[in-house]
Amino acid sequence: MSIFLNGFKIELSAQTFRAYVQDMPNNQDVKPLREALRNEWFFHWRKGKMYGIPKVGIIQIPFGQPEDLACNDHLQLLANRISDLLPVIFQKYDPLKRNPFIFLAQRKEKELISAILHKIHGLPEIISSFKIFPKYILEPKIFELNNDEVALGLFLRLKTSWQIQTSLSSLQREGVDLQDLYVVRRHRVPGQRGLVGRIERLVKDVVQLSESFDQVNSIHEEEVWLEGSKVSFSRCLKTILGDRYADFESVCTEQESQLLVVATCNTNRSNLQSRHLQTRIKCNYNCASARIKCN
Repeated sequence: MSIFLNGFKIELSAQTFRAYVQDMPNNQDVKPLREALRNEWFFHWRKGKMYGIPKVGIIQIPFGQPEDLACNDHLQLLANRISDLLPVIFQKYDPLKRNPFIFLAQRKEKELISAILHKIHGLPEIISSFKIFPKYILEPKIFELNNDEVALGLFLRLKTSWQIQTSLSSLQREGVDLQDLYVVRRHRVPGQRGLVGRIERLVKDVVQLSESFDQVNSIHEEEVWLEGSKVSFSRCLKTILGDRYADFESVCTEQESQLLVVATCNTNRSNLQSRHLQTRIKCNYNCASARIKCN
């Protein structure tokens, strides 16, 4: 029986690598240490020991004692270090989140609703304001194919980001019942919550809220979008499309199923140099493996 994975095996070029180790029985000391030395050191805590790998060639603040570690005994440490490096290795992809490494597709034609509008003609113009963007998650994992063999792999998972980029008034004019759906801020400042609250009613461009996360009872509709959830999509599109909703949903499912089939993450040669852990990953998802070079 053949097994197909949405990733590939990472080949380690050496059986050992060098790290700097220090006893740390209390894991509550981990966070302050990471914050203090984050510019120079990568840290991994396990069973009362802190393992450090330098991020730079010349260390200003020393840490721990050097030890040569067996790769197979520290696969989780290596996996965490590779995860930490992915946003640097794949610099062409602006990360939505760094750990795990989450990024949007770069090609605009990957947006699903636009693709659906090319396949189903004559849909209402407002449908183009609904957006579904593919969101990819790239992360190293430890996997086991045989009972006595474990290895590192780099795996790609798919999620989707849903958005409704039209005013609540426009949706209401289409007959959509907005009550009990949620609204999110169109623009938010750092530290501000995106989710605003649950709609009670829309009255003259003002959204009255039955439930709020920022202790506000109302907000102007120009400040918010309808939350891009599957519940919101379903209610809006069923109302707007009527009998055509089933065809729309079928084509949407078909388009979404193709995203991982054709997904590629290209870097011809992405080189990251570090004194104690050098990585060279040539990544194209038609390839079978990536090389991790440990010195």
